[in-house]
Amino acid sequence: MLLITVMIAVVFVFSCKDQNGADKSLMAKETSVKTAESGPYRGYEFKEGMERARATGKPVVIYFFTKWCTYCRAMDRMVFSDSEVIEQLRDNFVYIRIDTEENGTIRYKNHELKPVEFAMMMGVQGFPTTVYFDKSQSPVTKIPGFMQKEMFLNFLSYMGDECYVKNVNFESYERGKTRCRADRSVQ
Repeated sequence: MLLITVMIAVVFVFSCKDQNGADKSLMAKETSVKTAESGPYRGYEFKEGMERARATGKPVVIYFFTKWCTYCRAMDRMVFSDSEVIEQLRDNFVYIRIDTEENGTIRYKNHELKPVEFAMMMGVQGFPTTVYFDKSQSPVTKIPGFMQKEMFLNFLSYMGDECYVKNVNFESYERGKTRCRADRSVQ
């Protein structure tokens, strides 16, 4: 029990990390992105999402967040409400959102965990954190912190093309220096 309390404290201390070096003023800026009228894309609950991933053979994107996290709210507003992001998530992935402060149980690999315990199991150290699972539902990578829309879309493209399997560096892929598939142009 003490270990869980210490881990929760560590998660809170390292919360709301910014992946792109954005300052807090970014969070206050309004952006002119195309957004969904109903707010951020909600995706699936964990159990339903993993069942859907098994049935469809799609990879999984799990987004860990809290309601109090400034950068989580910014990602909801600037990324997960964008119609292009929503389309990519719906068409190519199974998207699961986990509020680590919610009650309930997540069953994963013979474990019954609270959402915060599952986040710790996935190596989440701050919020937001995006974790990618491959088509066999094995964790591949996690991206801590806030991501701008374009970086998030590049990340989805990179993961969807399974560039990590081909040992293609994300930075090279993102800058258009390397492709993973001949039929996809990198922008």
